[in-house]
Amino acid sequence: MDRWKMATRLSTPQTNCEPGSLWYPERVRITFTLRRGRLLDPDNAHSSVALKAIVDALKGVYFPDDKAACVEYGSLRQEIGTRYRHLPEVEVLLEEITPP
Repeated sequence: MDRWKMATRLSTPQTNCEPGSLWYPERVRITFTLRRGRLLDPDNAHSSVALKAIVDALKGVYFPDDKAACVEYGSLRQEIGTRYRHLPEVEVLLEEITPP
């Protein structure tokens, strides 16, 4: 596991949202892009403990809770390439969901 290093990049559509600032929309959609050297089985990718740890780290900073009332999980994409073999990445996109 020591070889596994993960760079997490957080993307938010709000230009005024600085990392670590309190941003509490009513609901957010979280979309993940996994970049690795090889493809994961989709079931394993969706059940990844690393993704849950990322959501837990963002909870309380960018949204109040990870309950279904506050969070909707968007798509999980995978991109593979040799450049990610030794340094995989996870990109996290947070989008505010506005009520109709």
